[in-house]
Amino acid sequence: MSIAAIILAAGESSRFGAPKQLLTWEKDNLVNTVICTALAAGLSPVVVVLGAYAGQVQPTINQPVHVVINTSWAEGVSTSIRAGLEGLPDDVEGVLFLHADQPQVSVTLIDAILRLARQRMAIVKPLYLGRPGNPVFFPRASFEALKTLRGDAGGRQVMGQFRVLQLEWLDETMGWDADTPQDYARLRQAYGLGPITEDKI
Repeated sequence: MSIAAIILAAGESSRFGAPKQLLTWEKDNLVNTVICTALAAGLSPVVVVLGAYAGQVQPTINQPVHVVINTSWAEGVSTSIRAGLEGLPDDVEGVLFLHADQPQVSVTLIDAILRLARQRMAIVKPLYLGRPGNPVFFPRASFEALKTLRGDAGGRQVMGQFRVLQLEWLDETMGWDADTPQDYARLRQAYGLGPITEDKI
Protein backbone atom coordinates (compact mmCIF):
# COMPACT_ATOMS: atom_id res chain seq x y z
CA MET A 1 0.00 0.00 0.00
CA SER A 2 1.43 3.35 -1.07
CA ILE A 3 1.01 5.99 1.63
CA ALA A 4 2.33 9.48 0.98
CA ALA A 5 3.30 12.31 3.28
CA ILE A 6 2.23 15.89 2.80
CA ILE A 7 4.26 18.26 4.93
CA LEU A 8 2.45 21.56 5.47
CA ALA A 9 5.10 24.29 5.55
CA ALA A 10 3.53 27.22 3.71
CA GLY A 11 2.45 29.51 6.54
CA GLU A 12 3.93 32.89 7.38
CA SER A 13 4.48 32.07 11.08
CA SER A 14 2.60 35.21 12.10
CA ARG A 15 2.43 34.20 15.79
CA PHE A 16 6.12 33.38 15.88
CA GLY A 17 7.53 36.45 14.13
CA ALA A 18 10.10 34.49 12.08
CA PRO A 19 9.99 31.58 9.58
CA LYS A 20 9.35 28.55 11.78
CA GLN A 21 10.39 26.23 8.98
CA LEU A 22 14.00 27.40 9.41
CA LEU A 23 14.24 27.07 13.19
CA THR A 24 17.04 24.85 14.42
CA TRP A 25 16.31 21.32 15.65
CA GLU A 26 19.35 19.28 16.59
CA LYS A 27 21.67 19.55 13.53
CA ASP A 28 19.11 20.74 10.97
CA ASN A 29 16.06 22.96 10.60
CA LEU A 30 12.47 22.02 11.40
CA VAL A 31 11.30 21.30 7.86
CA ASN A 32 14.24 19.00 7.08
CA THR A 33 13.77 17.20 10.38
CA VAL A 34 10.14 16.43 9.54
CA ILE A 35 11.16 15.36 6.02
CA CYS A 36 13.75 12.94 7.41
CA THR A 37 11.18 11.44 9.78
CA ALA A 38 8.67 10.94 6.95
CA LEU A 39 11.30 9.22 4.79
CA ALA A 40 12.49 7.06 7.69
CA ALA A 41 8.89 5.94 8.26
CA GLY A 42 8.70 4.72 4.66
CA LEU A 43 6.20 7.29 3.43
CA SER A 44 6.39 7.80 -0.32
CA PRO A 45 6.23 10.15 -2.03
CA VAL A 46 6.96 12.96 0.40
CA VAL A 47 5.42 16.24 -0.74
CA VAL A 48 6.47 19.49 0.94
CA VAL A 49 4.12 22.43 0.48
CA LEU A 50 5.87 25.79 0.73
CA GLY A 51 4.40 29.26 0.48
CA ALA A 52 5.18 32.42 2.44
CA TYR A 53 8.94 31.80 2.73
CA ALA A 54 9.41 29.46 -0.22
CA GLY A 55 12.41 31.39 -1.51
CA GLN A 56 14.19 31.01 1.82
CA VAL A 57 13.09 27.51 2.73
CA GLN A 58 13.41 25.60 -0.53
CA PRO A 59 17.21 26.07 -0.88
CA THR A 60 17.67 24.46 2.54
CA ILE A 61 15.81 21.26 1.64
CA ASN A 62 18.41 18.55 1.26
CA GLN A 63 16.29 15.42 0.81
CA PRO A 64 14.68 13.73 -2.24
CA VAL A 65 11.18 15.16 -1.96
CA HIS A 66 8.63 16.78 -4.22
CA VAL A 67 8.30 20.49 -3.42
CA VAL A 68 5.03 22.25 -4.27
CA ILE A 69 4.79 26.04 -4.11
CA ASN A 70 1.41 27.24 -2.89
CA THR A 71 1.04 30.78 -4.20
CA SER A 72 -2.36 31.07 -2.47
CA TRP A 73 -1.01 30.33 1.02
CA ALA A 74 -2.44 33.58 2.44
CA GLU A 75 -5.98 32.23 1.86
CA GLY A 76 -5.53 29.57 4.53
CA VAL A 77 -4.42 26.01 5.18
CA SER A 78 -7.05 24.58 2.82
CA THR A 79 -5.02 25.86 -0.13
CA SER A 80 -1.97 23.94 1.07
CA ILE A 81 -4.02 20.77 1.53
CA ARG A 82 -5.31 21.05 -2.03
CA ALA A 83 -1.88 21.89 -3.44
CA GLY A 84 -0.36 18.89 -1.68
CA LEU A 85 -3.03 16.50 -2.91
CA GLU A 86 -2.59 17.74 -6.47
CA GLY A 87 1.10 16.83 -6.19
CA LEU A 88 0.36 13.15 -5.50
CA PRO A 89 0.47 10.34 -8.09
CA ASP A 90 -2.72 8.41 -8.83
CA ASP A 91 -1.59 5.20 -7.15
CA VAL A 92 -1.39 6.69 -3.65
CA GLU A 93 -3.94 5.03 -1.37
CA GLY A 94 -3.66 7.43 1.54
CA VAL A 95 -1.74 10.37 2.93
CA LEU A 96 -0.37 11.40 6.30
CA PHE A 97 -0.46 15.15 6.89
CA LEU A 98 2.54 16.37 8.88
CA HIS A 99 3.26 19.88 10.12
CA ALA A 100 6.64 21.55 9.74
CA ASP A 101 6.49 22.94 13.27
CA GLN A 102 6.32 19.49 14.90
CA PRO A 103 9.88 18.14 14.55
CA GLN A 104 9.45 15.87 17.57
CA VAL A 105 6.91 13.58 15.86
CA SER A 106 8.53 10.16 15.87
CA VAL A 107 8.75 7.26 13.45
CA THR A 108 7.25 5.11 16.22
CA LEU A 109 4.11 7.26 16.32
CA ILE A 110 3.84 7.32 12.52
CA ASP A 111 4.22 3.53 12.38
CA ALA A 112 1.38 3.12 14.87
CA ILE A 113 -0.89 5.40 12.84
CA LEU A 114 -0.03 3.60 9.60
CA ARG A 115 -0.64 0.14 11.08
CA LEU A 116 -4.15 1.17 12.06
CA ALA A 117 -4.69 2.93 8.74
CA ARG A 118 -3.67 -0.13 6.73
CA GLN A 119 -5.99 -2.38 8.75
CA ARG A 120 -9.10 -0.21 8.47
CA MET A 121 -8.51 2.34 5.66
CA ALA A 122 -10.25 5.02 7.69
CA ILE A 123 -9.18 8.45 8.88
CA VAL A 124 -6.80 7.97 11.81
CA LYS A 125 -6.08 10.75 14.27
CA PRO A 126 -3.98 10.54 17.43
CA LEU A 127 -5.31 11.52 20.83
CA TYR A 128 -2.77 12.85 23.33
CA LEU A 129 -4.19 12.26 26.79
CA GLY A 130 -7.65 12.62 25.27
CA ARG A 131 -6.89 15.67 23.11
CA PRO A 132 -6.89 15.33 19.29
CA GLY A 133 -3.75 16.36 17.44
CA ASN A 134 -1.50 15.72 14.47
CA PRO A 135 -0.33 13.99 12.31
CA VAL A 136 -3.56 12.67 10.77
CA PHE A 137 -4.01 9.99 8.11
CA PHE A 138 -6.61 10.36 5.35
CA PRO A 139 -7.48 7.53 2.91
CA ARG A 140 -7.92 8.15 -0.82
CA ALA A 141 -11.71 7.99 -0.40
CA SER A 142 -11.53 11.34 1.42
CA PHE A 143 -9.37 13.19 -1.10
CA GLU A 144 -12.23 14.72 -3.10
CA ALA A 145 -13.86 16.01 0.10
CA LEU A 146 -10.53 17.53 1.20
CA LYS A 147 -10.28 19.33 -2.14
CA THR A 148 -13.57 21.13 -1.40
CA LEU A 149 -12.10 22.86 1.67
CA ARG A 150 -11.79 26.62 1.48
CA GLY A 151 -10.24 29.31 3.64
CA ASP A 152 -8.45 28.33 6.85
CA ALA A 153 -10.43 25.09 7.24
CA GLY A 154 -8.39 21.96 7.87
CA GLY A 155 -9.19 18.30 7.42
CA ARG A 156 -11.26 18.21 10.60
CA GLN A 157 -14.05 19.90 8.63
CA VAL A 158 -14.69 16.78 6.53
CA MET A 159 -14.22 14.10 9.19
CA GLY A 160 -17.96 13.83 9.77
CA GLN A 161 -18.33 12.34 6.29
CA PHE A 162 -16.04 9.37 6.96
CA ARG A 163 -15.16 6.72 9.49
CA VAL A 164 -12.64 8.11 11.98
CA LEU A 165 -10.43 6.00 14.22
CA GLN A 166 -8.66 7.42 17.25
CA LEU A 167 -5.22 6.31 18.35
CA GLU A 168 -4.56 6.91 22.04
CA TRP A 169 -0.98 8.09 22.64
CA LEU A 170 0.35 8.67 26.13
CA ASP A 171 3.26 10.98 25.24
CA GLU A 172 1.52 14.34 25.03
CA THR A 173 4.69 16.09 23.82
CA MET A 174 4.13 14.43 20.42
CA GLY A 175 1.15 16.73 20.00
CA TRP A 176 2.98 19.96 20.78
CA ASP A 177 3.90 22.48 18.11
CA ALA A 178 6.03 25.61 17.80
CA ASP A 179 3.39 28.25 17.13
CA THR A 180 5.13 30.81 19.34
CA PRO A 181 8.67 31.33 20.69
CA GLN A 182 7.36 30.08 24.04
CA ASP A 183 6.09 26.88 22.41
CA TYR A 184 9.44 26.39 20.69
CA ALA A 185 11.31 26.90 23.94
CA ARG A 186 9.05 24.35 25.67
CA LEU A 187 9.69 21.81 22.91
CA ARG A 188 13.44 22.32 23.09
CA GLN A 189 13.41 21.93 26.86
CA ALA A 190 11.30 18.76 26.69
CA TYR A 191 13.77 17.14 24.30
CA GLY A 192 16.93 18.33 26.03
CA LEU A 193 18.00 20.74 23.30
CA GLY A 194 18.76 23.71 25.48
CA PRO A 195 17.49 27.30 25.51
CA ILE A 196 16.81 29.45 22.46
CA THR A 197 19.75 31.49 21.24
CA GLU A 198 19.96 33.91 18.32
CA ASP A 199 21.58 31.28 16.10
CA LYS A 200 18.56 29.01 16.60
CA ILE A 201 16.00 31.49 15.24
